[in-house]
Amino acid sequence: MDQELVTVIRSMLCRRLSAEEAAALVSAMVPRKVPAGGAICREGDETAGLVILLRGTAEVSKRGREAAAAKPLASVDAPTVLGEVSLILPHGKHTATVRAKTDCELWVLPKTDFRQMLDRENLAVFKLVATLAEVLARRLVAMDSKMLELARRSDQSAPVEELATFRQKLSWDWNPQGKSPE
Repeated sequence: MDQELVTVIRSMLCRRLSAEEAAALVSAMVPRKVPAGGAICREGDETAGLVILLRGTAEVSKRGREAAAAKPLASVDAPTVLGEVSLILPHGKHTATVRAKTDCELWVLPKTDFRQMLDRENLAVFKLVATLAEVLARRLVAMDSKMLELARRSDQSAPVEELATFRQKLSWDWNPQGKSPE
């Protein structure tokens, strides 16, 4: 078992987990290495599961429904979490493309194992889901506040760029401690 991964999961992903619960999650995880330039996940593809980027840097981009080319959204450094939205959504498809900028070391909690642990009412997975819900709810509250702020402005051209910048920061900030993005 990777003790470093247990520590990262407990300190960054879910502080509510005991060492034993984090170890149980790690025992279900699969290591994966992605060389620089390689795809970690592709927008629209079925999710493999929750990804912990343990080492390396990755670039997140999004094509969206009508765009022909993907637009870079963020650069993320390890340690961080990827794939939380596609893990929770019923359709389970990645909402963005993530490519390794440097050689990356990942650990994946496969969606099938995640679902089986949910079905077995595994406490560690319930704690993980509670943390995912907190992070996603904080992002939504911050986005609502930013939308309200921008709606109150009279200049309508600047908010589009500002909102795009804010969305980039908000969407890729893994922040289970609840600190608001600036």
